[in-house]
Parts: sequence; C-alpha cells; structure tokens
Amino acid sequence: MIRIVYAGSSPPDSPDGVQCLHLPALRTKALRFEIPADGNVAVFFSRNAVKAAVANRDFGTREWKEVWAVGDRTAEELRRCGVESVRVADGNFASFLELQNLGDGEGVVVFGLKDSPRSVKSALPKSQEIDVYESQAISDDSYRQKAEDFDPDWVIVGSPRAWESVRTWKPARCRVAVLGDSTASELDEVDHIAAVPSVYELMVELRDRKDEI
Repeated sequence: MIRIVYAGSSPPDSPDGVQCLHLPALRTKALRFEIPADGNVAVFFSRNAVKAAVANRDFGTREWKEVWAVGDRTAEELRRCGVESVRVADGNFASFLELQNLGDGEGVVVFGLKDSPRSVKSALPKSQEIDVYESQAISDDSYRQKAEDFDPDWVIVGSPRAWESVRTWKPARCRVAVLGDSTASELDEVDHIAAVPSVYELMVELRDRKDEI
C-alpha cells in the first residue's frame, strides 16, 4: 500500500493498493465571455474549461465543425456535458501543438484559463484564445496538518499554479509526481515525470514501480 495526496480539483478514482487523500490546491471561478462569431473549432485543455464553456448558452447552440479535448479526462467531461463527437489529443499540451490538420488556426477557439502560461499561438497564429475561468492557489492552514497526519509517499501536482499551494504544506519526505514535461519544467521540485495520460494510470505506475522510482 502506498499513500498519495492528489492536489487536483476533483476527487480521483484510486486503484487497489493506493490510499489517496484529496487536497484540492486551486479554487476556480467561471468568467463571463463571448464566443467569437467566426469560431468553428473548439479546443479544451481542462475539465474546468469545459464546465465554464458549456454553461454559456452560445456554446451549446453553435454548430462546431470539430471539438478537441487534450487528455482523456477532458474528453470525458465534454461527453458528460452532452458533446458526443469529441476528438482527443493524447495526454498533454505539447501533443496537441504537434497536430497538423488545424492549419494556421483560423476558426479555432481555445477555451482556457485566465493568465495561463500556455498558448497555442506559436503553432496556430490565427486561433483565438478566450478566458473562461480563473484559478487561485488555496491557502488553507489545515492542509499542513492533514498532510502530516496522512504521511504520504507522493503528491501529484497538475499545474505550476497548484504547486504554489502544495509547496506550503507538503511534508518534507513526500515526493512530487507530475504528468508531462510542460508542468515539470515550471516546478522547482519534481521527483517523477510520468508519460501516462491520466492521474489514475499515474497512481498505478507509482504503485507498481514503488521499489524502482
């Protein structure tokens, strides 16, 4: 049995052999926004962006030529919200930028996080990025005690902004795992970078390779 703290926004499913404590590191808030009139391809990098976008009535009435999700969990959220035809890019931000069939990005609308350090403009210069939600690192004094009592082997961090919270309460012996190089490159403490596409699979990897990593 290994113990893992997950700092993402929603409680994850835990595989056998993993005891998980959910301590969300970010507080999110949907923003008011308008969808560009010429947008016909929608792109999502997170479930929070999906939730904010589908709450906008214009999104549901728009005839989208394509709807892209980066990662399986983002795709699952789109389907849960009633978007049946979803194209999925494996796992991370970089993999989406490698796609070649969106041309220069004309008509592409990226629904994203306000002040996000990530941008598709280098690959899709004519795309339009709109802010649909914002997030703030949670400062909760109780987290430190909860984490110390749990005595985790690992904490899974999903973004640089989440790390702002996690670093204030993470026990010293607890190691840090992330999904993908893009997040890892912006953290000052990383012990394992996973190439798997989901948090669940990362937990499985940490469990199965606990004597190697």
